[in-house]
Amino acid sequence: MRRKFRTLCCIALVMILVLSAFGCSIFQPEKPKPKPTKTPKPAAKPKPTPTPKPPDVQKIIETGITQLESGKINKAIASFEQAQKLDSKNAQAAEYLQKAKDEKQRLIQLHLNKGIKYFTDDLLKEAMVEWDKVLELDPSHGKALNYKKQTQDRLDALESNK
Repeated sequence: MRRKFRTLCCIALVMILVLSAFGCSIFQPEKPKPKPTKTPKPAAKPKPTPTPKPPDVQKIIETGITQLESGKINKAIASFEQAQKLDSKNAQAAEYLQKAKDEKQRLIQLHLNKGIKYFTDDLLKEAMVEWDKVLELDPSHGKALNYKKQTQDRLDALESNK
């Protein structure tokens, strides 16, 4: 009986060695099988993005007219230019663009002349207000920039004499 037990033990030992040599083990738990991956559902077709409607040229012109009437000359000019860009044959846009540009030049000349009058009459603060109005309409206006610098120099000189 002992002999049979020894033989069985030897056989078991040999089997364990053989199985471990091939990577199999009765002592290691089985590796879990990977879960099957779900096949993705077909993506829903994206909704087509609506093509933007072209801006209504007439609305842009009306906006420009409102801006022109409220004294926002540069904004009005930009609106009329945009309308003309969208519809180059629009006579109304061209007409209002010219009116706005003419009004801008008229206002620049008006404020420039007032500023010069105030400057020559030594009303320097009033002159500064007029230069600022010119520069609001045209930030690179050479005469207004020059007069503003001269006016500021005079104001600084008066302030330092006090």
